[in-house]
Amino acid sequence: MTNPINSDYSDLKECVIAENKRPDENTLACELKMKINRAIEDLPELFKTIILLREIDGLSYEEIANRIK
Repeated sequence: MTNPINSDYSDLKECVIAENKRPDENTLACELKMKINRAIEDLPELFKTIILLREIDGLSYEEIANRIK
């Protein structure tokens, strides 16, 4: 599993120009994404792993439970 979280904010430029939204909507969406990424980074490793397995890899809760045992 690769870590999709980028803490150096280098993805901000791509995020801002990625969608055809109003600039303020796009900026707010990017800021929210960065805040969520920072919050995930601050979690204990087990919790971070669970979130990434569920939200990024799309595993079921049963698959996650089997994987972290």
